Amino acid sequence: MTFPGWKWWLTTSLVFRLVVSTGLALLLSGILMLYSSVESQAQIERKRLAESSVEQLDFLLPLLAEHAVVGDYSAIQQMLDKQIRRSSLQKMRWADNKGYVLQAQDKVVTPLAPAWFAAWLAIPAMEITRSVEAGGQNYGTVFLQATPLPAINQIWQGFVRQMSYLALGLLAVFAIIAVLVKCALAPLRALAGGAEKFGQGDYSVRIAEAGIPEMLGTIRAFNTMAENSARLAAARIERETLLRKVEEDFHAIADYTYDWEYWEGPHRELLYMSPSCERITGYSLDEFKADPELLYRIIHPDDDHLMEVHRHDITHQDAGVVDFRIVRRDGEIRWIAHGCQAVFGKAGQHLGRRANNRDITGRKEIERSLQESEERFRLIGTSANDGIVILGAEDRVVYWNPAAEKIFGYPASEVFDRKLHELIAPVRFREDFRRGFAHFIATGEGTLLGKTFEIEALHKNGNEFPIELSISAFQLKGRWHALGIARDIGERKKAELEFKTIIQTTKDGFLVVDAYQGQLLDANDAYCNMLGYGRAELLDLRIADIEVMESPEKVIKHNAEIRNAGKARFETRQRRKDGRIIDVDISATYLEARGGVFIVFIRNITERK
Repeated sequence: MTFPGWKWWLTTSLVFRLVVSTGLALLLSGILMLYSSVESQAQIERKRLAESSVEQLDFLLPLLAEHAVVGDYSAIQQMLDKQIRRSSLQKMRWADNKGYVLQAQDKVVTPLAPAWFAAWLAIPAMEITRSVEAGGQNYGTVFLQATPLPAINQIWQGFVRQMSYLALGLLAVFAIIAVLVKCALAPLRALAGGAEKFGQGDYSVRIAEAGIPEMLGTIRAFNTMAENSARLAAARIERETLLRKVEEDFHAIADYTYDWEYWEGPHRELLYMSPSCERITGYSLDEFKADPELLYRIIHPDDDHLMEVHRHDITHQDAGVVDFRIVRRDGEIRWIAHGCQAVFGKAGQHLGRRANNRDITGRKEIERSLQESEERFRLIGTSANDGIVILGAEDRVVYWNPAAEKIFGYPASEVFDRKLHELIAPVRFREDFRRGFAHFIATGEGTLLGKTFEIEALHKNGNEFPIELSISAFQLKGRWHALGIARDIGERKKAELEFKTIIQTTKDGFLVVDAYQGQLLDANDAYCNMLGYGRAELLDLRIADIEVMESPEKVIKHNAEIRNAGKARFETRQRRKDGRIIDVDISATYLEARGGVFIVFIRNITERK
């Protein structure tokens, strides 16, 4: 396809085509730069007009509220007039709830730019209406109108100047090219190509310096312009990158805190709250934003007074802390550790308070469990029949229960922080006790740990008596402690001696048998003589070894029946060591002691048979 005039164009001189082409390229570049500049200024002015209007309104609302509360309408009018003079606002109007209106209006700005230019910029007029509230009460409304005409006029004047500069620049370029193009065709071609790339947004383009001095100046000017543009573009990109990084860091720090963080304004308005609120309370961030008083309604009714006391003058510098309960959306009760700190601006103005809420329900449960454990230990210690003694470092007593007082004769007040072995250990045991306890404190190990044994102890009155003692170890604050449980077995020892005397002197046989294995554990002399065995020989046998009437399997079954019944009496036949068979009458009782045993009395009834 051939365009009209194409042949004519091809017939013109190279110089003419170069001049025209370069001029068009520079013109296009200038227009693109101008378009980009105007668009950028329009975008900035749109944003500035919106933000400044909101900022001015946010700044005025608290001041208007202060004067509205006391009804100082003259002060309100002065504020409106002053703000109109100092800002780009066209009109401001205040109306109270009774319809009384105050307003201030700036002089009308004359539009300088044509309608198409204003439509291109698309900078809208800002009209904002807000309620004026204080202490939760509405006192009226304020309306402001910001006109974009000053900004449009300013951009239009800059546009005209830039167009003038562009036109002058193009004329200068055409003049220079017309004079010097023949002697500087190559640099000019390079300049034209660079200008085209630059117009397309390639700020890295640079022109090699060559040609006549005037051409060199143009190339240097172009390169300087490109460098400045590239520097500005890089700075803008760097600022945008830094801004994104700052925003990301802020959200990473503020939105991903594990604790529930929030910022409350001077009038208890909610300025910021972290998303952790939903994990702790069950209520979403949007719900708190829509209803800031929800922050206080979820406090447990029994803890309202704690928060009331805590709500001191939050404009001071000191931090405040308090623990209270909240009721989650699902009805679950959680404990919260609350801390808050007053927030002040650089100029010292009070900006509200910064608060931190941490869910400490787990810690409270642990504390309650520890208190219950301490109470249980106290009750066990005071009600136990056995003496309970705890030793700390250097064998010194740190706990001594009432039963220990009764067993050893010392009240707790006399033994606290004294060395135990000097009080209750007979002299002959004290050196061994001292060495053993020193080894225990250093290593947490001991030959008697975890065992129950019998030993002689010393009463306060100087008498020795037998005790049954069990020792265990535990660490408290990184140091080994010993827990001893002592039982006075003097009466038991006396009873055992009497029982053994009775058992050994009775004519009937007496036997202790493992209730599960059938192993003979103990026997008196009468039973040894009855079967003709020595005591050591007899205790190597099982019931099945001497039973005649029942097989080993039936003996096991019979033992299980006696365990279930608890006792039994029956007659059977047993084999003596010499092989003779005797008839016996057996009375057996099952006891859980020693892992389960039978206490058996045996009478020889052979002659009766």
